[in-house]
Amino acid sequence: MNILLPRPSLYLVVFNGPPCSGKSPLSKYIAEEGGYTLILDFPGEYIQACGMMRRERDALLERGRNVVLDVGAPRHYDRKRWLYVPKRTVSRIRNAGKDLKRCIIRLHADREELHRRYWEKYGTEPHLQDYWLDQRYEDVRRTLEDPLFHDALLLEYDTTKLGDTDEGRNEFEKIASDIRNNLGF
Repeated sequence: MNILLPRPSLYLVVFNGPPCSGKSPLSKYIAEEGGYTLILDFPGEYIQACGMMRRERDALLERGRNVVLDVGAPRHYDRKRWLYVPKRTVSRIRNAGKDLKRCIIRLHADREELHRRYWEKYGTEPHLQDYWLDQRYEDVRRTLEDPLFHDALLLEYDTTKLGDTDEGRNEFEKIASDIRNNLGF
């Protein structure tokens, strides 16, 4: 009798959420803890940056590296752009004996807390953040309805309590621990 063992997995993890929701600290921590490669938003013109980031992501996956993207991805088509991996890359991953697993980590917090963090971080009024919150964040579940991504793992966290207090640090560790458990490390 032949027993088929599961293939090892490569992970593509996309952190999603508005500015100041905790994406960068959590994505950096998860990348370090799991030995994943972290790709941050590139500075510069958005379309060029997206192309460079996707090429870097694909090259890393083809070399057998797990990847964490800290990109925000507010709209359905933005998330699709980050979750979609070209067939040639998926084929190369499978030929190397691995399966590609996708995960979206959706972070959100109370609007007042996001405003406070934005002011603290940038020293300006968070008018652009309101635009992001009101106009740009579409439901992540819409992305997962796409047959290409139906098997993606969705993790959602309220990050309102994150901060430089004992409670904030405990909440960070609680969220990070849950993410680690879900990604298997």
